[in-house]
Amino acid sequence: MPSFRAHIARRRSNERTVIKINGRVGSGRGLASLYITKTQAELESITGEEIFPGTLNIILDRPLRLNETEALFFDQNWRMLWPATLNGIDVWVYRWKHTALHVVEVLSSIHLRDRLGLSDGDRVTLTMHPDHIGCIGAMGWTAWTIVWVGRRDWCYTNDRYYFALFKYCKALGATQQPKPAGGLKNMFRNWTGLA
Repeated sequence: MPSFRAHIARRRSNERTVIKINGRVGSGRGLASLYITKTQAELESITGEEIFPGTLNIILDRPLRLNETEALFFDQNWRMLWPATLNGIDVWVYRWKHTALHVVEVLSSIHLRDRLGLSDGDRVTLTMHPDHIGCIGAMGWTAWTIVWVGRRDWCYTNDRYYFALFKYCKALGATQQPKPAGGLKNMFRNWTGLA
């Protein structure tokens, strides 16, 4: 698995081999600082740096699945990291398995809001290597569109909506974790009580 430094060297050697991902800064629920504090030693061993206890939440312009085969896993393989840059600063993109596809959280050794003077709603650009981008199938795109178009902020502001629908998003391939085999059939069986 390539190291973060190797990724940055590869990115800088050929700017044409990067993907630019646009989004806007949003407020989270304040939960990430607890997970980062709990896993600080593990994160430091993976990243080689002390991570600031908090994340910068970005609501992307479009859904994006990240390639789990390129991820660095932590917290008992529940959470994942990918190297990236944000407005020119080396960072780590952070997701957990059930993350909505239009949301990424960004970890860094610095407080990114302060360093970049960011506020909610400000536009940002993440840069990632194409190998780190995964594929969303037609079912995932369709499910994501039905659930999230016009409601992208709700993943942070409406827990009831998010948690009521995330199992369907998962079954249909609209979360970071790819759709499980038989996802639609299993969802129908559970919904109808024919399980």
